[in-house]
Amino acid sequence: MKTWCATSSRNGSANTVGTLLRSSGSWITWLREARYHVFAWEEPFVGHDAIRDELLRQAPGFRDTREEIVNVASVGQTVFVERRDWVTMNDERAGFTS
Repeated sequence: MKTWCATSSRNGSANTVGTLLRSSGSWITWLREARYHVFAWEEPFVGHDAIRDELLRQAPGFRDTREEIVNVASVGQTVFVERRDWVTMNDERAGFTS
């Protein structure tokens, strides 16, 4: 995760996506069944290919990203991540806590 965050801060979103998806076999195995929600009220993107395609579609609108992992917890197969994100999105700087 530290490598992913450092790469994101240095190289921007498009390179981050590539690094994350190529980083290790365990990530790829996890991503086969992963679900990625852009918005909670919309259907998720499911599986490696669908998630990768969606992240690459979004990447051109984002730059100067920085992520800070605050807390990670899990219950069963559910993982909760508290993080702070900073990004320039469509030419506007924004910060988010989730």
